[in-house]
Amino acid sequence: MIKFLVFVIIAYLFGSLPCGVWLGKVTKNMDIREHGSKNSGATNAYRILGPKYG
Repeated sequence: MIKFLVFVIIAYLFGSLPCGVWLGKVTKNMDIREHGSKNSGATNAYRILGPKYG
């Protein structure tokens, strides 16, 4: 039961990370929330960073 709870907490924490934001910062040194639709979602990441990262 404890393993399950730890897994749920870790999954929640990984799910709360805005992947588009940190991918933009690490790969292209830009904040995608300042470009395009100003959203950190997958569609804006695709438009701004390209299909490889979208």
